Amino acid sequence: WHANPQPGWAFPAGRLGFLRLICVPLPEGFRNLWDVPNLLLQKFPAPEFTATAKVTFTPTANGETTGLVIMGTDYAYLSLVKEADGLHMVQRTARNADKGDREKENETRIVPGGTFYLRVKVSGGAECHFSYSANGTEFTPIGEPFTARPGRWIGAKVGLFAVRNANGGEYGYADYDWFRVE
Repeated sequence: WHANPQPGWAFPAGRLGFLRLICVPLPEGFRNLWDVPNLLLQKFPAPEFTATAKVTFTPTANGETTGLVIMGTDYAYLSLVKEADGLHMVQRTARNADKGDREKENETRIVPGGTFYLRVKVSGGAECHFSYSANGTEFTPIGEPFTARPGRWIGAKVGLFAVRNANGGEYGYADYDWFRVE
C-alpha cells in the first residue's frame, strides 16, 4: 500500500478468486493521487514489461473510479469512472505530483458497463502506453505515452486503486480477477 493499510480498503475473496477494492473517499484537500493512501503498488519488476488486470467495476455513485496506475513523482493511469451519462474509460497524467501539481485528462471514452482488461506496456526508457479491452484479446490504445519517474524511496511502481469523491452512501467496488505481469 502507498501508506499504512486500513481495514475496509480491500477484501480478498478467497475461494471466489478475486480481490475486491472498495472505492475509498479521497482525502480532504485532495490534489492528486500522490496524497491517496489506498494505492496497491509494486516496484517495476523489469526494465520492460506488460501489466494487465481484469476488473469488473460496480460503482454506486458518480465520480467513483478504479484503475491501473504507474506511480512515481509523476504518474499516469487508465481508469473506469462512473459519470451521470455512464461509464467512462479515462487516461490521465500528473507531472510533479509530489509537488501538488494537478492531473491532466488526456482522453476519455464512454464504454458499456461490465468487465474490462486494463493494460500498460512499459518499454525501454520507462515509456508507458495504456490500452484496454472488453474481451481480453483485442486491446485499444488510449491517451498519450508517459515516461515513468521514480518515487522518493524506491523506483517507479505499478498497481491498482479505487476511490470516490465523497463520504456517505453505499460505496462502490472493483473486483480484480487477476493482475498479470509479463
